[in-house]
Amino acid sequence: MGTGRYETETSLRAAIFGEILLCRDRISHERVVVKTVDLQLALKQTSRSQELVQENVLHEVEVLDRVRALGGHPNVINMHSYFVAKGGGVLHMVLDYCEGGDLLDACVRPVAEKEDEAKTSSSDGSSSNDSQDNQKEDATAAAAAVAATGPLDEPLLSAEDNNGALVNGLDGSKRLQEDVAHSYLVDVLSGLRFLHSHGIAHRDVSLENILLRDGRAVIADFGLCVQKASGSPTGNEFRCEETVGKNYYMAPEIVARERYDPRRADIWSVGIAFFILLTSSPPFERADPSDPGFRYVAKRGIKAVFTAWGLGQEVSEPMQELLARMLSVDPEERITVEEIWQHPVLGRPSVVSLAPLEFKFDRVQQQTLRRTMELVEVTKKTRAEWLAQAVRLEKKSFSKSDSLGQRLVEDATKPHNTLVLAVGIGTPDAAVQGYILFRRNGTEGHIDRIAVAEHHRRRGVGRRLLQVAIVTLRTNRATALLLEADTANVGAIALYESQGFERTHIRADYYRAGHDALLLELRL
Repeated sequence: MGTGRYETETSLRAAIFGEILLCRDRISHERVVVKTVDLQLALKQTSRSQELVQENVLHEVEVLDRVRALGGHPNVINMHSYFVAKGGGVLHMVLDYCEGGDLLDACVRPVAEKEDEAKTSSSDGSSSNDSQDNQKEDATAAAAAVAATGPLDEPLLSAEDNNGALVNGLDGSKRLQEDVAHSYLVDVLSGLRFLHSHGIAHRDVSLENILLRDGRAVIADFGLCVQKASGSPTGNEFRCEETVGKNYYMAPEIVARERYDPRRADIWSVGIAFFILLTSSPPFERADPSDPGFRYVAKRGIKAVFTAWGLGQEVSEPMQELLARMLSVDPEERITVEEIWQHPVLGRPSVVSLAPLEFKFDRVQQQTLRRTMELVEVTKKTRAEWLAQAVRLEKKSFSKSDSLGQRLVEDATKPHNTLVLAVGIGTPDAAVQGYILFRRNGTEGHIDRIAVAEHHRRRGVGRRLLQVAIVTLRTNRATALLLEADTANVGAIALYESQGFERTHIRADYYRAGHDALLLELRL
């Protein structure tokens, strides 16, 4: 690929039908990932080692192309394009480069044996490790069931190297701090909510398939996904029969080979993934009655496992309660993604989840942050701590005397501003680059931009803020976004029109300097 638009920098790893390449886009100069696919193998669903596999790469391309047509989502992997190289034998998928790797690598270091056990199940759904069947069904045996194979080993980073995000878990292994896991959970569920709302189920959610980009979690690897048929009944019916997924994450109804709702199976998989992040180990090998750990969970619930493992006081009661509902053995009793969105854990961003562990707020700052967040119904962030960083009000964070933090508090706490959305982006060192605040304008579903600020007007900040805001407003069912631009600011107007905004009318003498404002509207 050295002669086309994408210049290969290195091969990241082998894939089932080809390989994963890290490339440089010669036009945008951005790094991208190019996934190559041998079409002959893909059509036969045969891996390079001649094993039968279930991944359908052509369906993956179809779904990701549809996601792109829907406007995309910041927590779903973006496919920029796809093409077939000359000769017609190799498909190339151009995807976002997620520099943070996957959540499994970011939080724990997998052992080769564990990777083998967690690989995607074969189509016959066969289980492994029957040697534990004679263990007693009590809390001690449930913990021993995991101890028999060992927790997911040590993390790549020590707690000190990872800004305190990792703490001691089972058998000296490391688990993720709840407030850090919470941020990733919000990201994953936001992406899943978008997919489910458009009739798409992933069916292979796992820590390996959740990537990190700019500090945010992104759902990837759609080889096993399924779409609700366009000609299906208008009701909520959405059923599958295939046995797919990884053993640790596979919902019990899939293991039992029942017809299942893939959206509810996704919720189970997310619950398992975040149980692992919070404890450092899966609760059981497989959701099968032959597994003593699963029998214990089916009988007593996942909250009993937290207690049995000595983590009942380490993980908050609301988080335990949410995971218990996500890991309901009966899929009809399992919480849906829309119900999760109203749960106290996700219903409103918490102060704890926004404040980095090393930041110590005094009472005044805590009250300011709390008041600000109470006014915001939906918060999206590139990094979990961007807002907390902004309201530190420390001049040293910014070279200007009037910091973005001070402006944020002033904008957010004006009595007439009923906020519905705050969007912010930050750099890898958590410095805030900018934010936009929005409010309802009185018309159902219509949103006004009320404040925007950028640090040093860095190139691309405004565009990125706007793009994140548009996706978020669409996800939260807003119908229109309205904003204004100085009629003399040709660059800003061009930016807005490039994002689909249409000119509506002029407001004379809108700005203090006497300049006119052009009002623009984007139908969402």
